[in-house]
Amino acid sequence: MIGALPIASREQGAALADAMSRASFAEASTLFEALAASRRIPPKMAAAFGDFAAYWGEAEAAERAHALAFAARPTPESLLARALSRLRLGAWRDGWIDMESRLEARRLVPVQALRGRDSGRTVERWRVGQDPPRELVVFTEQGLGDTLQFSRFLPDLIRRGVGVTVIGAAALEPVIASLRPAPRFHVLGEALFTRAEQWCGLMSLPALLGFDREADLVRPPYLFQDLVAAEDGRGRTGPVRVGLCWQGNPNHPNDLRRSAPLQALAPLLDDPRIEPVSLQIGQGARQLWDAPAGRRFSTPLADGASLTDTARVIGGLDLVVSVDTAVAHLAGAMGRRTVLLLASEGVDWRWKRGGGKTPWYGAMTVVQQTVGGDWRGPAAEALAIAATLSRRAPSSLTTA
Repeated sequence: MIGALPIASREQGAALADAMSRASFAEASTLFEALAASRRIPPKMAAAFGDFAAYWGEAEAAERAHALAFAARPTPESLLARALSRLRLGAWRDGWIDMESRLEARRLVPVQALRGRDSGRTVERWRVGQDPPRELVVFTEQGLGDTLQFSRFLPDLIRRGVGVTVIGAAALEPVIASLRPAPRFHVLGEALFTRAEQWCGLMSLPALLGFDREADLVRPPYLFQDLVAAEDGRGRTGPVRVGLCWQGNPNHPNDLRRSAPLQALAPLLDDPRIEPVSLQIGQGARQLWDAPAGRRFSTPLADGASLTDTARVIGGLDLVVSVDTAVAHLAGAMGRRTVLLLASEGVDWRWKRGGGKTPWYGAMTVVQQTVGGDWRGPAAEALAIAATLSRRAPSSLTTA
């Protein structure tokens, strides 16, 4: 019986941690599998190896490890870890259901905003298996990219007859308003009086709507379509207009890997067939000051640019090249041709390791480093895609 096995020792745990610290998946995997066959693995050790395996894109190993961690200690944190492994594997139904643990695991408690004085009653959480309510409050959550990505499911609720009010930061109001059909929007922090009796987080919608296939994720372009129609570049001649974003949120735990230095995109900056357009704001935009003189860099966005400002610029581009940050999600949701640049390690669960097409955005191509920290390959692939656009008629440079 497994319970009769001796528990893995500190020395064995240290050996596994050492293998992981040296980024040796083969060695760490061999050690972990040997331990799992002869020892009881402490939950923290199993979860640590599961995170390590997921970091390297080894989804099957990650799920096995997280399953061990969950069996030994069924907590919201271990369930969330298993969710991400399942979603990476494409086990959509079970993955979405496991994802419901994220609110407890990440201490997200938006229901407090609807209790007592604001609504006069308690608003209950909409849970998997319950029928859709007549009126629902949906909270945005986590990163901006998550909100842009998962807002695709809000019109589904409205088409099912649900009255939807989205609560989020004021900057999101024009984003939500651009959906068709669009839900109501309420600014987070302002008093809300609602007829809704249930609430959910935005990223709960796939589980609540019963999505269990990859095809359930696919949507036509759904954000800021009026800006795309007004600024589609048809009839224009000249260089291919390529929007560039190289820096994500510097506070993201994986920012050092997922963001690129501007210099890494030099092939796109130097090619005379391309008109580079900066989509970068914030800290990353400072790198523009050091760009060599003579580069034809357009900088249409001020540092405090809104999402609408960014969308308006994207609407007039032929191609967007971006690291894994909100700009890539915005361009993808608008249906613009997009090249997403991924690091070799720490790939988020929503992108397939190795790159290629993605069900999330039909006009997006994902390209990934083959060597950690080396952006030359992805930059070259992005340049090759831009070069194909330069040989086409102007009317074919956009994707509807």
